[in-house]
Amino acid sequence: MIAASDPLLSGGITGGGELLLRVQVVAPVELTQTVRKWRSTGGSVVSDGMVFASISASSSVLYADTDSGLRIDTGSFANKAAAQTFLSRSGLLG
Repeated sequence: MIAASDPLLSGGITGGGELLLRVQVVAPVELTQTVRKWRSTGGSVVSDGMVFASISASSSVLYADTDSGLRIDTGSFANKAAAQTFLSRSGLLG
């Protein structure tokens, strides 16, 4: 959980609330299946390669790094632009 007062969430990108997130390291086969499922949900794909990132219809972030096995999925942001802001600020895409 990231507190609402954390600078990462400044500007009300979560509507003023805390951000729930789940972080896991998973086996490559499981991560591949997860990414396949995420692609089928119709979200907005932001990155699709060794790193997959998508913003779901509910404005949550779905992130997978196939090299490390890192999987992150978050609670909802205020909107898709706010989710994109989180991806940029967190350094997940760069």
